[in-house]
Amino acid sequence: MAAKQGLGMWLKNIGLMTSFYTVSEAFQQKYVLKREKIDWGEVVRLGVAVGCWSAPVNCLWYFKILDKVVPNGVNPVKTVITRSFVDSIVILPVSATGLYTILDTLAGKEDRLEQVKSKLVKTCVTGCMFWIPAQMINFRFLPVHLRVVYVSVTSFAWSNILCYIKNSDTGKTPLVQTEKTKAL
Repeated sequence: MAAKQGLGMWLKNIGLMTSFYTVSEAFQQKYVLKREKIDWGEVVRLGVAVGCWSAPVNCLWYFKILDKVVPNGVNPVKTVITRSFVDSIVILPVSATGLYTILDTLAGKEDRLEQVKSKLVKTCVTGCMFWIPAQMINFRFLPVHLRVVYVSVTSFAWSNILCYIKNSDTGKTPLVQTEKTKAL
């Protein structure tokens, strides 16, 4: 059974996850997209979206829900594998849908589901390839109170992947620019 988590633990985890995502966005802009100036509005929008949606949803999921949905079983390996798959199939689409919708809303886009429509499937498939092995480590070796911290640290890598996906359809990423250049 999950340990009872106080408000302080929730706030620390929300702050940590929000910090990792905003640093990842700035990192992507500066070093992957090679922008001369960081778009701080984009960084702030991502911070708001993660801080108000993704991080609280992850805290709720890991602190209150997941262990009830997939309780410890007789076979620990089966429990870890089941939790990893359930985690990726449930929380990833929920979190990504909310994140993309909030980002489009904060950016003032008329179609607030634009990124959900264009990027959710790619995000979920890539996310499953990344998160299922990562979560197997998480659920096998870490206590409940460290799960969000682990996910936050692992999210630094994931958020860089997500920022890359987020920018991939806009022609902002080097890979997309190279493919367009080759087509010309």
